[in-house]
Amino acid sequence: MAHQFVALLHNYQDGHDKIWGAIEGNQCVLSFWGKRGSKLAFKEYAYTWQAEEQAHKKLRKGYERARQDILPADFDAQLMMATLGMVKFRLETV
Repeated sequence: MAHQFVALLHNYQDGHDKIWGAIEGNQCVLSFWGKRGSKLAFKEYAYTWQAEEQAHKKLRKGYERARQDILPADFDAQLMMATLGMVKFRLETV
């Protein structure tokens, strides 16, 4: 599936192997992070600039831009489950 990434970053310094990224959704931006090859955590941002600001902070901490092949094989499934969970949460709080 083709995604519109705001950023996709990788930190492999000092023994780390972490990824951080943000992807544009229909009504929000979802950021994700975690150890490469493991289950990712997700957070929703209302505006793209918020995710871009976080990406700049990560770049200053040593993260580098990455290619999509760094994502876990089940990234689309993880993204779908995170999106469904956030929609459910939004409906419950309205």
